[in-house]
Formats: sequence, C-alpha cells, structure tokens
Amino acid sequence: MEANYFAYPVGFACLACVELHEEPGLTWFISGGPPGNGVHITQLAPEQIDATIERVQQHFRAKGRRTLVWQVLPATRPANLGDYLLAHGFKLNGEEPFMVADLNERNAQINTPANLRVKRVSDADTLSDWCRASAAGFGAGVEDIQIYHDAYACLGFDLEGAWQHYVGYLDNEAVTSSTLLLADGIAGIYDVSTVPSARRHGLGRAITRAAIQEAQARGYRYATLQASPQGYEVYRKLGFEERFRRVDYVWQADKGG
Repeated sequence: MEANYFAYPVGFACLACVELHEEPGLTWFISGGPPGNGVHITQLAPEQIDATIERVQQHFRAKGRRTLVWQVLPATRPANLGDYLLAHGFKLNGEEPFMVADLNERNAQINTPANLRVKRVSDADTLSDWCRASAAGFGAGVEDIQIYHDAYACLGFDLEGAWQHYVGYLDNEAVTSSTLLLADGIAGIYDVSTVPSARRHGLGRAITRAAIQEAQARGYRYATLQASPQGYEVYRKLGFEERFRRVDYVWQADKGG
C-alpha cells in the first residue's frame, strides 16, 4: 500500500516544475502543486535524522519554500520520527486513513442514475473533461489543477498502461472523476471527486467502481486508497477497510528566512 502511494507522486516528476529528490532512505519533492512540498519516505538510522531534517529545511529555505510537510507512515524509520520533527519546529498537522479492499470479495450493489455515462480518459478532450470535473469536485479553479492536466498528459493515454483516469457524465456534463494507478502489486485509487450539485446519488461509488473493475480485469486482487472524512463511509460500503493512518507534520520557515 505504501509503495503504491509513493509511486503516485513520482508520476508528476515528468514535469520540469517538480523537483524530485531520491536518495538512500529519503524521498522528497518540491512542487508548485501536487505532489506537494515535503518528505514522503524516511527510512534512516536514528543518528542520521537530526542532520537530515536540518539539511532538508535549509534546502527549502534556499528555494524560497516556506512550508514543508513531513509524512510518517508504518514503514517510516525511526519509528519515533515524529519526536525528532517536533524538536525541529514541526507541528502535528493531522492524519489520513489508508484503506484496502479484497477485490475477490463481493462488492455492494451500486444504484446510480440511469443517465450516468462513465468514460476512460483516452485523449486530450476527455482529459480536459476530467480536469473540469475534478476542479469542481475539489472546489478549485481549473488553473489550480493544471499540474494534474500536464502530468497526466505527459504520462500519456495508453489504455494498457499503469495510469488510467475515469470521468462520469450526466447529460453530457462531466460531474465525477477518478484515477487508477496499478503499481507495486496493488491497485491504487486516487483523485475521486464529484461536483457538489451531483452528490448523494452514488456517483462517487460508481466512478470508484469503474477503477476497481479495471483492476479486476488486470488480475489485481487488492485495491487501496486514502479516504477523506466525506468519503470514508462511501468506501466502507464498497468493501474497503482501514489498515493504517498517515500522520503529517508541518514546518513553516521564519519570515526572515
């Protein structure tokens, strides 16, 4: 589950605006948007931690980035990394549940509007529709998710590839979206959104189910996702169960640099 989650932001590294740092035991990003500004993988010895945190903080200062998020997951080492981060001026910034489903188990029946039409993104036009639905669903402007458009266009539209995207239409209007990433032996589901005017009609379940069906067709047994508070019960009804939580710590650089 963690490996698939780490593979997702690496996909954005095809863009010039994303600065990817991969070194033994540490992976981190600087970006104008997704995958965000922060450290995703830490697997270091305790005696390396203090110097590493200071070095990453200094790099962010030098780049003019004043916000740094450091993620702690079950595979993070040392296990008490949070204590080190707090000592270096980080603050606890919430947590997010990671869920998993066995795709061999029966999934709940989904009742959706008869006029819902789901398409896989296969060209620039359907990618633009995906972006409009995603922006509206997440309450963002289209310009705010331009980086998604650019990254997914860069990754291409191979219908047999690891990355797949889905958009749902009601009366020819794009209203819901999702992304599937098949990596590291598990199906990761990301970017699930539904525009506010079309919520509470099962569209989020339907667009998630579209990704699940593709994963099943490719022979994947397990699917994983990260759940928002609004989506938690939706995913439980689809057979997902919480497995662990990611804990985030945030650091803000002093205004004086």
